[in-house]
Amino acid sequence: MVRHPLDRIRSHYEFGAARGWYSTEKVYKPDLVLQRTCWPSRYAYHLDSWLDHFPKDSLLLLRFEDFTRNPQEVVEAVLHHCGLDSNWQLPMRQASNSTDTVKPLNPKLRQTLNWIPGWQKLRLRERIPKDLQKWLRVKGTTKLTLSPTQRAAFLEMLRDDLHRLESVYGFDLGPWHLEQELGWHSPTRP
Repeated sequence: MVRHPLDRIRSHYEFGAARGWYSTEKVYKPDLVLQRTCWPSRYAYHLDSWLDHFPKDSLLLLRFEDFTRNPQEVVEAVLHHCGLDSNWQLPMRQASNSTDTVKPLNPKLRQTLNWIPGWQKLRLRERIPKDLQKWLRVKGTTKLTLSPTQRAAFLEMLRDDLHRLESVYGFDLGPWHLEQELGWHSPTRP
């Protein structure tokens, strides 16, 4: 399943920032951008390794945006692709990994807890009431809005890979409207 690369980058950053992985001023350093936010959006590169083990027609590429709009339809497509009964109904449940549900720890508390080994933090977390855990977290989340310059830089880093995703894997980039993003031109469409 692939997601619009700029939305995936933004979501990746917000998810990590909410957990204290990095701060706003660090995210745009080139090494961190490539390693932590941009690199996972190189979809064609990551798909290439699957071709060492499976024929291309056995891969099913799905759009994350389609799944969020109509999860049952996407599940049916997966079941059909696998040759299974596509009449199965997806049980609906609330999203559990929303960035809005996780607030970063208070920086002073995080610094204090850094000396505790990870396995003991897990045991400690189990003993602290949920209401107290929520109270210890910083109010609000870190939201990222990419400027036109940042969008252009990310798309330039991903340009060749996205062209390969479309030309080699036949993935339709059209719904992402990349042609409207800073002069993007599809290699397979006029």
